[in-house]
Amino acid sequence: MGIMKQLYIELCNLPKLYATDGDETAKFLVKFILPVDDRTFEWWLKEFDETTGRAFGYTNLNDPQMSELGYISVQELLEKGAFIDPLYKPLTLAEIEKEL
Repeated sequence: MGIMKQLYIELCNLPKLYATDGDETAKFLVKFILPVDDRTFEWWLKEFDETTGRAFGYTNLNDPQMSELGYISVQELLEKGAFIDPLYKPLTLAEIEKEL
């Protein structure tokens, strides 16, 4: 199976957009990373809309003080060179924030 097909299947296994809204125990199931020089940008995704390619998740652009929840285009992440972290284990938002 090709990498893109595998990625698509993994993303389609995420809950649909708004499905976990308000659920603080919902886990972020996929993590994208983008190393840039001496920094690493991170996106944790917990919802995905396969028709638009939009995902909902948490973003840390190398500054925990400026991290935020929001929507992101998966296509945009891929175009920038981000890739799925193969070692990532699903975490809640509280667990992610504790690690930062």
